[in-house]
Amino acid sequence: MASETFHERLSTVYDRWLEKGAGFAGCNSLAIITGKIDQDEDIGYLKSYALFTWLLGSELQGTLLFLTKKSAKILCTEEDEQSISKLVRKRADSATHKLDVVVTPYKAGAIKEALTGVDGPVGVLTKEKHHGDNIDELSEALKAAEVNQENISEGLSLVMNVKDERELSLIKTAADLTCNVFKHFLLPEVEDILDRDKKISHTRLSERVENCILEPRRVKMGSLEARLCDPCYPPIIQSGGKYDLRPSAQSDDKPLTAGCLICSLGARYRNYCSNAIRTYLIDASAEQEQIYEVGVCRQALPLRVGFGVGVDVFSF
Repeated sequence: MASETFHERLSTVYDRWLEKGAGFAGCNSLAIITGKIDQDEDIGYLKSYALFTWLLGSELQGTLLFLTKKSAKILCTEEDEQSISKLVRKRADSATHKLDVVVTPYKAGAIKEALTGVDGPVGVLTKEKHHGDNIDELSEALKAAEVNQENISEGLSLVMNVKDERELSLIKTAADLTCNVFKHFLLPEVEDILDRDKKISHTRLSERVENCILEPRRVKMGSLEARLCDPCYPPIIQSGGKYDLRPSAQSDDKPLTAGCLICSLGARYRNYCSNAIRTYLIDASAEQEQIYEVGVCRQALPLRVGFGVGVDVFSF
């Protein structure tokens, strides 16, 4: 992460917050914090970590970003202080908000001091659950200040939704990896399993797909650094007539069978995600083929006539 990029993106936060206001609930200050992650803890996709990755280039633990209309403070761990200080040192000429960013290592009482005279309401991520000494101290400081707390999750989403050219390139690379896993591994693997009548469970195949994402050279993307590639979620493989179409679905231990296969997977590259779902019909029944054709027609209709009010959807 370059210093110029940090300051440009921090200015983007301020532009959206102070000038457009949507999603920030009229807040006069913002406090985004992360706690400590235990070794076996699955944090999923939390907006606080996404924001820190976008701004600071890393999923920083134990860090508070406190923004007022005229200042920015970062209270971080001692281990991260040097790298963050170096990152924020040089301002970008293109940044619309010229802010002095103060970086301080967290110690007991530091958050209380930073929030002295805080002007509410304070924007926070109300639905996130973290733990750690800094989390407790922020909660106590806000309670003592007797200020209202408002959820700014929507506002931060609006900030990060717009991607620059570098981000678009990373997303495209992630999407290419996803497509190559389908093309060069999953589909040939499924064909081989069924042609040879192998008994492979959905969960076992999912594990193989996940390992393939972690080794991009196996799908003709050897130019990518493997350490920067991750699955967005455990790949979802379903067959046999019973399907769960929710994003939270999981592969089960039943064997892969011919017919209708629904496969979902997504690769993440440098923390940018992609996702794709494919339906494969292998020795499908006539009824399955007919239902699939109807689905394709329904999907293609709005694309042919254009989206807009008054578009009719017909039954086939």
